[in-house]
Amino acid sequence: MQNVGCKQLITFRLTINMTKDLQLIWTRHPSKEYSDRQYLDYLISGQLLREYLGIKSKSSVTPFGFFPSKEEQKRILKEFRLQQKTQLLGDRIELYICECCGDIGCGAITVKVMDRGDKIIWMHFANQNDPEEVGEEIQVDQIEFDRQSYFKAFSNIG
Repeated sequence: MQNVGCKQLITFRLTINMTKDLQLIWTRHPSKEYSDRQYLDYLISGQLLREYLGIKSKSSVTPFGFFPSKEEQKRILKEFRLQQKTQLLGDRIELYICECCGDIGCGAITVKVMDRGDKIIWMHFANQNDPEEVGEEIQVDQIEFDRQSYFKAFSNIG
């Protein structure tokens, strides 16, 4: 609040976070080496998450569908569904992983997932290559999902 002559000027910042729609869509890997393989990518209200995050490299993939290990996919799915703690510092979840091996040591894009009752929030997106240390944060706004639609998006996997 500032005094401007006899009047008070009240300034405030209004942030409106509208919930976004989450879908998982089959995407063919762009490289010739993996062109016969597909994975499920995140579509957020019509925009690929990788575009929203400004990821230039198309070599990273999501943990869903690309690798043959069903056990690893089930573990990650439980983390997204908030059914078990994650293996990363601060309960972060791997959104995009290395296309060759899926190991975080090669680099990953991670996110903090918060359960706020009727909303699920993805926040503090970051680059990470160590399970115990979060790397550089990606400067984008958090994404809020309606709880029911969030869990519905992950219900058809596994």
